[in-house]
Amino acid sequence: IVRVEGGEGTASSSGAIYLRTSNSGTSGSSGRLVFSSGSAQSGNSGLVSIGAGASSAGSSGEVTVTVGSGTSGSGGSLDLLGGRSTVNTGGTLVVLSGEGTASSSGSVTIQSVNVGVDGRSGCLVFSSGTSGTGNSGSISFGTGASSGGRSGMISVTAGSGTSGAGENTRLQSGRSTSNSGGMVLTISGEGTASSSGSIVLTTLNSGVTGCSGSLVFSSGSALTGNSGCLSFGSGTTTDGRGGQLIVGVGSGTSGAGSIASICAGRSTVESGGFLIISSGEGTASSSGALTLTSTNAGLAGSSGSLVFSAGSSKAGNSGALLIGSGAASSGRGGAVTLIAGSGTSGSGAILTASAGRCVEMTGGALVIDSGEGTASSSGMVTLGSSNVGVDGCSGLLVFSSGSSAGGNSGALILGSGSATDGRSGAISLCAGSGTSGAGAVLKSSAGRSTTASGGSICISSGEGTTTSSGAIYLRGSNGGASGSSGLLVFSSGSTSDGNSGAVLIGSGSATAGSAGVVSLSVGSGTSGAGGALTALGGRSTTLTGGVLVIGSGEGTASSSGAIKVISTNAGDGGTSGILVFSSGSASSGNSGCIVMGSGAATAGSGGHISVTVGSGTSGSGGSLAMQSGRSTIHTGGAVYIASGEGTASSSGAVLVLSMNSGVGGSSGCLTFSSGSSLNGNSGFLAFGTGASSDGRGGAISVTAGSGTSGAGAGVFAASGRSTILTGGIMSL
Repeated sequence: IVRVEGGEGTASSSGAIYLRTSNSGTSGSSGRLVFSSGSAQSGNSGLVSIGAGASSAGSSGEVTVTVGSGTSGSGGSLDLLGGRSTVNTGGTLVVLSGEGTASSSGSVTIQSVNVGVDGRSGCLVFSSGTSGTGNSGSISFGTGASSGGRSGMISVTAGSGTSGAGENTRLQSGRSTSNSGGMVLTISGEGTASSSGSIVLTTLNSGVTGCSGSLVFSSGSALTGNSGCLSFGSGTTTDGRGGQLIVGVGSGTSGAGSIASICAGRSTVESGGFLIISSGEGTASSSGALTLTSTNAGLAGSSGSLVFSAGSSKAGNSGALLIGSGAASSGRGGAVTLIAGSGTSGSGAILTASAGRCVEMTGGALVIDSGEGTASSSGMVTLGSSNVGVDGCSGLLVFSSGSSAGGNSGALILGSGSATDGRSGAISLCAGSGTSGAGAVLKSSAGRSTTASGGSICISSGEGTTTSSGAIYLRGSNGGASGSSGLLVFSSGSTSDGNSGAVLIGSGSATAGSAGVVSLSVGSGTSGAGGALTALGGRSTTLTGGVLVIGSGEGTASSSGAIKVISTNAGDGGTSGILVFSSGSASSGNSGCIVMGSGAATAGSGGHISVTVGSGTSGSGGSLAMQSGRSTIHTGGAVYIASGEGTASSSGAVLVLSMNSGVGGSSGCLTFSSGSSLNGNSGFLAFGTGASSDGRGGAISVTAGSGTSGAGAGVFAASGRSTILTGGIMSL
């Protein structure tokens, strides 16, 4: 053993030991100091131990290894190397601070010295060596465990500077040429009795004229496979709720607020990636709500828009947009509500639903369906404008197809669905009631055409395949306390160059029953005269006016129907209504004829014509007057009464008689007389029977009736009296 010791100092410090080479000359280096054990052939080489001695009443001495300073070239290196082995693991290099048995252990500080005037401070490199056929060595940074306090912090910080951008702090896992690259794992400290530690990734506040740094979470690009996933999530919990996940953009004091953007991946050969936002599952209760909302506006702006839209497409369909609530196996599906917010100024906001536009084909359909009820009724579809405020009108409801430039505009169909085991739903169009002004109008107009006929309006009741079809009611509602019920007007429109349209009212034909009745009735009233019922043919300013035809129904196997024109029975204090059959007057031609007759019969007798005055219980019976037309310049019209011709037998009789009298009166007179004449002969009166070609002429009998009291009645025949010439001759 070679041992070198300084002298003992029993009352003070022991002596120092200096091992050094002398200073070099003008042009050389100072000598080396080599502390080394010798080599060994078949065992371990010797240790080299450098240390300060222990102290019982003070601090132990320092051990300082320092490279000397120089004035040219780079500073000298200080190397600490573990031993090399050709057959096993190389030697370990351990740097430990001193133990503090009653207080803190010592610090280990590894740093490069501050830079001079012109340069930069030295690098610190913590790296394991390369490996040819195995894993390279790990690098572990950590603080020790603490049994009565908290473990120490680990801080990696890039120094501050006064020029240029701040330096980067980079944490990168290992690269592999044959397999996946290494992971970067950042985990907060475990809290076995309380919360685990937080992980905060944040950039520092910006300076006076810059922005705070960006935070970029991104997986790397891939050449022949999928790029890496990016997952953000809070951990599960067995006795609490999962932690919140908040993505927020910071507030600012100038310009528009910054954008928060979430985009799924782009693909150049297939569909782009999905973007899925789901609320949390509630296995024993409700799942979480999903709220997409823009924040409330400030004092002088609008709240932000919410845009739900699929992207545009160049060579295919653009994406669908689906908004719906999920199915429920033991409850009802959730409601879907679209509401424009309320406001305090201007008109209310518009809620618009528009199907897609197409430049080559039909535009998209807009379908609104209520929910299906597989075991009960399906849901209602209600389209209504909200109630009006104190001073205004409720909103319009407009159901209209769009206009068309080169084809038909779209049809508008309102209908209820068919029913297989019930009746189809009713359709009701009602104008609402009001408390001032006239009631609202309900108007239905067919389409207008500038080149052909206008559109038809067809109102049909429902078909009854096994029983009656439905009724159609067109009526005005009952009048109020001091008004009239509404008019019913059935009229075709006017025309400027053609016939106006016909008005047809009729019942349909029946194959195994009678056709339906057509009844026109004026309603009853409690004051004033009853309402009139008027039927007029059309007026013409250049030709004959229109014909008014009333015909009964044809009976192809039996009698045709009767036509009855009667006035209704009178009440307690009046007369029944007059029946007037008259043609109109004429200013420069003949007035119209009145023809009353029964039709011809091919296998029976012609129908009777009976003109009868009704009976009465007071006063004289009503008169029956028949008078031909008066003329102011020619002979008056003739009255011609002829019985029916009998081509194979006798012609019919003509009976002119008064009816039998009652208990206390006479039967009525029969007077056959021509009228008086002012400036000519009065008309003659001829009684005669017709000539017979193969028989005798008919007899003429003038007989006074028999009586049971007084003298018999006379028969008088007198010729005419003349005041200036001989009286008339009577020849018997």
